[in-house]
This record gives sequence, C-alpha cells and structure tokens, in this order.
Amino acid sequence: MRKYDWLQVFGKNFYEIYTNFFLHHKEYCSRFSLYLVIVVWGPVMWRFSWCLRIICICGVIRLSIKVELITKKKKKKFPTTFPITMSSLNAQYLAYLIKYPLLTKSITSGVFSGLNETVASVLTNEFQETKIAGIKIKHVFTQKLLTMIIYGSCIATPISHYMYFIINNKIFKGPLTKSGKILQILTSLSTVTPTLAACFVSWIALINNYKLPKGSINPIAELNKIVAIVRAGLKKGYFGVLKSSLVTSSVALVIAQKFVPPELWVVFFNVVYFFLGTYQNTKLKRLQKQQRLAK
Repeated sequence: MRKYDWLQVFGKNFYEIYTNFFLHHKEYCSRFSLYLVIVVWGPVMWRFSWCLRIICICGVIRLSIKVELITKKKKKKFPTTFPITMSSLNAQYLAYLIKYPLLTKSITSGVFSGLNETVASVLTNEFQETKIAGIKIKHVFTQKLLTMIIYGSCIATPISHYMYFIINNKIFKGPLTKSGKILQILTSLSTVTPTLAACFVSWIALINNYKLPKGSINPIAELNKIVAIVRAGLKKGYFGVLKSSLVTSSVALVIAQKFVPPELWVVFFNVVYFFLGTYQNTKLKRLQKQQRLAK
C-alpha cells in the first residue's frame, strides 16, 4: 500500500456513505451540506488562511451539488415521499455498520466525542467569544472540539474495535458458558478499559495544557514537554477515571453479553462512554481550571 492509499480509501468510503444515504433522503442534502460547512469546517478553519476556508467550503458545496444531480437522475427509483422513520434509519445504519464497520463506528464515535466536549465546555462555562457584525457571540467551537472528534474517531474507536474483535472472535468464540462469560468480562476489564482510560486522560491533559510554540520548534524539547504533561495528567486523573470506567464497564459488559450482538459492542459502548466521558471530562476540566487559577 502506498503512503496515502488509506486516505483515498477513507474518502471513497465516506463519499459512498454520504451519497447512498442522501439518495434515500434527498430533502436533507442541502441542509446537511450547509450544516457540514457551518458547524464543522467553519470552526475548524477559523484560525487558518482564507484560502483553506474557501477550498474546504467549495469542496463541500461541489459534493452537495453532485449528490443532488445524482438524486434527480434517480428520481424514479427513489421517490421524494420516502418515509423517514427510526426503523428505516436504524436499518440503514446497521447496513453501513456491516459493510463499513470501522468507518461507521469511527464516525459515530467522532459525533459522540464532539458532543462530549461541547457539553463539558458548557457545564464548566468555557466559552469562546467571536465578534460578528460588531456583536459578541459566545460559542464552544474551539480547537479542543476538533481534537476530541479526532480522539473519538481516530484513536479510541480503532483501539476498541480491534481489541473487542480479538476478545470476541479470537479468544472467546461461539456460545459461552457462565464461566466463559465471566472470563470475557475480566479480560475486557483488564485490557480494554485500562487502555482507553489511559488514552482518554492523556488526550484530555494534552488538549487542555499543551500549545504549539510560535516560531521555531525544538522537537526534543516539545516531546519532553508532552511527556511531562501526560505524566502529570495520568498521575492526577488516571486512577479516578479508571475506577469509574471499571464500575461502568462491568455493568455495560453484563448488559452487552445478554442483549447486544458482538458486532454492535463498540457502538453500544460509544453511547455508554458518552455519558461517562462527559462526566469525566467535566470533572477533569474543573480540576484543571482550579489548578490554573491557583497558579
């Protein structure tokens, strides 16, 4: 595989999901594209050059136009009165989960992680101010929001996806006995939970305390700074996060074993960890806010 082949595959898969879904629900094409431009690319590109903003916005608009042109061609096949129900959306989601398991889980986790950071920022009163037409508007669209989306989609999800795949398909196969289910829970609690807790605390510590220096960068000095921030974050917050994660994961694993198919475990835990992660993120933000005020 060439250096950037993975990026091409990711883009192709995302484009197929986007087009296929909105061919069924074409009345949402324009609104979704507008949302994508304003809510996602606007905040992400806020501090970058105008050139990058224009390129991103034009790319999304071009994609929207292409989808709507395809929709018109498929008008007979997909009528405009296609009913949108929870069951149809759920069936569509499950179809994508089967066809693109990691990509679908990554997008789901990215959305939940973005909501996690948004809710935590609101609860800790960490707002940004932007002037629009001379009016100050408070919002939560920061680089931290983007980094949390990256964490959920590109770090936590691949780790949990492959670890649960190994546990559910390699170590514990087929119908499990009572002792087998207990061993499965203990294996997950001793591997997946500590790993994700360490990743979460380290990532939160970095996005709350690390900033790239202006001007020239000394890689060794910056690496030492990152290591020091991660160590301090793990020392102060790891065991508290691990404790709450173990309690929540134990209950969630028992429920998952009884009611949730193995292929849906990552999605199920995304929902569980959204609530747990929002609580933990809010707690860490308040602790770090107190530490900054004490200095």
